[in-house]
Amino acid sequence: DGIRDIVARLVGSEMCIRDRLKACRDIAATHEFSLDLVGDGRIGDEARDLVASEGLARLVRFRGWLREDEVRQALQESDVFVLPSRAEGLPNAMVEAMAARVAVVITPVGAIPDVLVDRKSALLVNPGDTQGLARALAELIDKQGLRDALATEAYAIANREFSAEAAAERLDKLITSIVTNHERRQLVT
Repeated sequence: DGIRDIVARLVGSEMCIRDRLKACRDIAATHEFSLDLVGDGRIGDEARDLVASEGLARLVRFRGWLREDEVRQALQESDVFVLPSRAEGLPNAMVEAMAARVAVVITPVGAIPDVLVDRKSALLVNPGDTQGLARALAELIDKQGLRDALATEAYAIANREFSAEAAAERLDKLITSIVTNHERRQLVT
């Protein structure tokens, strides 16, 4: 039955784009899917050349840069978000996918392992492991229950850690702590 879309962010190094496209090429004969590449920049022309040379034109759609509402729409229309970066901090695109209740396939670099747990809230694949990436994508295409479970847990984390309410609560605690410490210093002096 396949999946509606895999959304990938088209920014970063050429290697990350190659990894995504190689993984998709490896599963294209056995799995139904489409890959939406969002973003562009200097890597866009190279990615288009790779898609053509790998025979993936029927599967890959280049979306270009999208407005915030268009990104939300693209995520809502997707089943999987993939970002196999070799270096990241804490990617906003990942958090957006989590908040949209989309299953995430990502590399455990930067702060990502501080937020996501392999096979609980995402599928984590080592950087540069295109075979592992292909296996992870194929597994999510084949197992809707796993997709749903990962997406649900990621959504809960996004709500708990990254929502406006969570940020306001952390800010309130920080301000209260600063005021309390200031008042204590005033009493001591």
